[in-house]
Amino acid sequence: MTPRVLLIDDDPLLCDLTTMFFKAEGFEFESLSEGKDAVKTVEEWLPEAVILDLNLPDMSGLDLLGELQAWSDVIVLSGDRDPATVKTAFEHGAKDYVAKPFMPAELVWRCQTLLMPKAA
Repeated sequence: MTPRVLLIDDDPLLCDLTTMFFKAEGFEFESLSEGKDAVKTVEEWLPEAVILDLNLPDMSGLDLLGELQAWSDVIVLSGDRDPATVKTAFEHGAKDYVAKPFMPAELVWRCQTLLMPKAA
């Protein structure tokens, strides 16, 4: 089964570049620029992972994180490197935290590691 990943970020260039990297690695990949439709999209499309920017134009990514993590593993992607923010993201259910700027290939690797089947 091809893993599905949803990116929620309002930067169109970042979305295009990240989409290219993930699709080249065989992922099904979609992106949203706002958080308002994120829960509905996750419920319908059922991605295995969500990459979530904390600074969305229409809502706080932290508020959205709590809802999304019930459906999918969430990797936070943020320009905020404050340790308190990182801690809060993990407390809200994030599985990983990647600071911007980032290498798209590293984000792919982190997602692959997150989604690898766990050894019994």
